[in-house]
Formats: sequence, C-alpha cells, structure tokens
Amino acid sequence: MPTVDPPFTTFLPPWLATQRWYTGKGRTPELARVGGLRLQDPAGEVGIEVWLLRDTSGPVPVLYQVPLTYRGAPVDGLEHALVATATHSELGPRWVYDGCHDPVGAAALLDAVTGERELAADGPPGTGRARGHRA
Repeated sequence: MPTVDPPFTTFLPPWLATQRWYTGKGRTPELARVGGLRLQDPAGEVGIEVWLLRDTSGPVPVLYQVPLTYRGAPVDGLEHALVATATHSELGPRWVYDGCHDPVGAAALLDAVTGERELAADGPPGTGRARGHRA
C-alpha cells in the first residue's frame, strides 16, 4: 500500500484549524478519516479526492467534507491554497492543494454536482457510492 511522508495526520490538523469554516476555533483538530470519494481529472494529471473527516476535539463531533488535489509540480497562483508538500512512495513529490481553490478540483466538483455524476467511494469494495445532486 502506498504511503505519504509526512502523513496526512501530521499536516491536515494544523491546516484545518486555520480555515475560516473550521468551527473549533481555538482547538486543535482531532481528526479521523471516516470515508471519502474519488473524482476524475479528464486529463489524468491531477489526483482529486474528497475526504470525510470527523473532528472529536469539541464536545460534539463535527464532520467535514474536505476536497483535496494532488499535483506532481507546484502551480503558479495557487500558493494560497497549498495544504502541504509530501512525498508519495510511488509517485514521488506531491503538492497537496485545497481542492476548492484548484481549478481542476473545482471543475470536477462542479461537474459531479451539475452532471449528477455517480462517484466511487475510495474505501474497500462495497463501501458505497455517492451521486452529485442539484439543489
């Protein structure tokens, strides 16, 4: 199984704590990944995932849906959206971005919703699927 160094458990909590939408202001997030979805980059260059993270640092657990993109090189103009740099055991250096700010990630999310696309869960077989839905 591929690994990432540093692991997500090292860089996601401090990044999450600085986001304006994080409800646990003043706390250090205690995160557990409870699921996720994989989206497709039509060009096949950018990894796109949506992580479902449960934060148990407060009196009531909170679930966050966190879109992330993974690139093999830094992107000019996306410095503000950089979550971390890490080394993937098979793919080498990766730049991890906030997927909502990455144009490829944002386009994939928009396409999933407006196209009502079915998305595969990234867990073990049988963990389910999700479908984008217009409100």
